[in-house]
This record gives sequence, C-alpha cells and structure tokens, in this order.
Amino acid sequence: MKTTDIRGRGGVSGGAGAIFSPAERVNVHSLETDRPATPLSHEYPNAAVGWTGIAVGLVAALWIGTWAFAGPMPAPAGFESYDALPRRLLRLAHIAAVAIGVLNVLLGRELPSLALPPRWKTACSRLAIAAWPGLALVLAVAAFVPAVKYALPAGAMALTTSMTIAAAGAWRAAAQRRLP
Repeated sequence: MKTTDIRGRGGVSGGAGAIFSPAERVNVHSLETDRPATPLSHEYPNAAVGWTGIAVGLVAALWIGTWAFAGPMPAPAGFESYDALPRRLLRLAHIAAVAIGVLNVLLGRELPSLALPPRWKTACSRLAIAAWPGLALVLAVAAFVPAVKYALPAGAMALTTSMTIAAAGAWRAAAQRRLP
C-alpha cells in the first residue's frame, strides 16, 4: 500500500517517512508537535491585557506618524523638535505599550506552567498588568504633564518584580523537569 508523509512525498507502506495512507483523512494541523501547547489560563488575564496594549501602542504609532517626519499634519505645540522631551516621552510610551503588551501575552501563556505557588502566580500576573499603565500610560501623560514622570518608578518596579517572579518560576520548573 502506498502512503504519504506530511511533506506530501509518496512512499511504500512501512517505509521510512510513511505516516498515513492516501485513503486516510488526516488533518495535518492537528498532529502533535514536539512541545505541547500551553493551555491559556482564564485565571490570568495577561494575554488579553497584552494584546490590548499592543493594539493601543500601534494605534499610538499611527497617530504619531501623522505628524512625525513632516507628516501630513503639523506636530502639536512642544512636539515640533525631534529631540524635544515631550516627543521622546511619547515615542517611548508607544514602544513601552507594545513591549509590555508582548511581555503580558508571553506571561499569560507561560504562567500556568511556572513552578510557583498560586499566590505568587497571582502577584506576578497583577504586577505585570499594573506595569502596562504604570509605564506606557504614565509616559504618555508625562509628555503633556511633565510632573507625572515622577510616577514612572512604580510601573518600572511592578514590571521588574513580575518578571523576576516569572524567571524564578521558570528556573524552578526547569529544575523539576531535570529531577528523576
């Protein structure tokens, strides 16, 4: 009986690379991979917060692009110079929104599999969620109200603490997998 492997090559039944016969209906997208997918946790909303942060950051980039580099619209007052502090803060805000969003998506997917007690997972999740407005939104507001920049350390500490907890859980999980 002639068979076909995933790459569409034909072969002889029982030969190397023979996975299924043409008569079989196989959904190649449902075949298991080397690493099973990490289940998304409804307990930790980090992935939803992260995707929202990415979207907001990209929308902010579109808005900034309308007046950046002599765009179709004039730059707001105080944002005319490329190296003006308000303009730099706004650019950093949009980058932080995307970057912290990505970290939250990753954390939302990985948190259920980290070797951490439930309370630590909850703290890690909440700190990462708090870091998004604590950095991205504070940077954006600070572009218009300079005194707000003094609130930035709270968001930075929340993100650093969250990622440190996640790193500890990842190392513990790795050590547990190596034990006999």
